[in-house]
Amino acid sequence: MGGAFRMSKKKYVILSVIDAFWLGAGLFFKFRLSGYGVMALLCFGIFLLSALLEGLYFLGKKRPKEARIIRRCVIGALCAGLLYFCVVEVVIINGSRTDAEEADYIIVLGAGVDGRRPSLVLWNRLEAAYAFLQRNPDAKAVVSGAQGPHEEISEAECMYEWLTERGIAPERIIKEERARSTAQNIAYSLPLIRSDTDKKDIRFAVVTSEFHLYRAKQIAMKNGMASPSGVAAATTLPVIKINYYIREAFAVTAFWAFGA
Repeated sequence: MGGAFRMSKKKYVILSVIDAFWLGAGLFFKFRLSGYGVMALLCFGIFLLSALLEGLYFLGKKRPKEARIIRRCVIGALCAGLLYFCVVEVVIINGSRTDAEEADYIIVLGAGVDGRRPSLVLWNRLEAAYAFLQRNPDAKAVVSGAQGPHEEISEAECMYEWLTERGIAPERIIKEERARSTAQNIAYSLPLIRSDTDKKDIRFAVVTSEFHLYRAKQIAMKNGMASPSGVAAATTLPVIKINYYIREAFAVTAFWAFGA
């Protein structure tokens, strides 16, 4: 490169095509698919990086020294960001495994509802909760989640209907219908559990998607659950799993920084 950022005409054309692809992919995820905002942001980020490389190409023709400095700063920032992202993802993945064999109560965290039916993410969580309740016939479940926009019923009611339709006795299910966040899921569910039993040494477990389990358990500990166990629900659609694992890295960062 001779110290300056240079690019052949062929490479410039290829980079322009890549630009157009990532911009189009970002627009597709943003406006054609619901729930893929993180994938859209990732595509837009790659598009902007590619556009920056094109800008450095033009800058390098007139100001090679400045182009070289900017290029090094960009590469350094990218490497640092990628390293941090990998560290966070390792933490999330390590915390994504089921470690609850038994529990007195499970708290099933809500997710989206399509009309009256659970979304795929919520369906996966319900399957994990159902399997746990089948293995532990004395356990009870708190299904937690308020009613959101475009939902005909609350997430808690949707989960209650799904579980009872499959044979779980209604008296084993407690509905919590106010929570609109993970922190509220935990904070609002714990008093319901404590008012339902006289036991002081209550064994808890949190049921949620595998990508969400690490942060959910950290929030549970912050809300007074000494050693919460977790039940990981496998997300069955790979593209959704990738989207949420990426998004969770930002959510974990916010939790580390702000405790919420």
